Amino acid sequence: MMILVVDNDKTIRLSLKLILERNGYMVALAEDPKAAIAVVKSQPEVELVLMDMNYTNSTTGDEGLTLLKQVKVFRPQLPVILMTAWGSIDLAVQGMRAGAFDFITKPWDNGVLLERIETAIKVNAESITHCPLPSPPEGGSPFERRASRNVRPPLGEDGREPPGLVSFCPPSLRSMPPSPASPLPMPPSSSPARAAPARNLLPKPFTARAAVPRDPS
Repeated sequence: MMILVVDNDKTIRLSLKLILERNGYMVALAEDPKAAIAVVKSQPEVELVLMDMNYTNSTTGDEGLTLLKQVKVFRPQLPVILMTAWGSIDLAVQGMRAGAFDFITKPWDNGVLLERIETAIKVNAESITHCPLPSPPEGGSPFERRASRNVRPPLGEDGREPPGLVSFCPPSLRSMPPSPASPLPMPPSSSPARAAPARNLLPKPFTARAAVPRDPS
């Protein structure tokens, strides 16, 4: 299982690499958005991205939001965890709306970080389990064809998906809950019962009549 770490600070990249490798993850490193996109496009085995939000002197987080949107173009279902030392509620909300799975501020707690990573990978795997298999596109780039083939790879002998493959399941393709069963059809020989006509329960209008004098005889 591979995680891509994107940060312009070499110390942070190496620190995260050491932590992740000690916990059984393979790690790919990128120092800027251009290198990150190259890894995302060329290495479909990447299953999660840890991404810094600032790569120059700016502290607005706009660079990270732009990179996040670019990653989602190529890998819509790839979970991304944003990291920044200039965190704010507004920036976290923007990141979530752009498709980030989580938001962590620096300096981070190793235990919390590893827990968030495990949760992101687990939730993403569960959502892919209910994804239908689309037909591979006839045209398109080699990356698109490879991504389509990797949606639901054949199961191995142990009933699990082989490692090293990345599923690609847009939200629109996720399976929906089954619809309620439709009523049983009526037998051909029987006809549906006719509804009884509605009864008029309103009182009848009263019509006044002139009094008729009695015959005295």
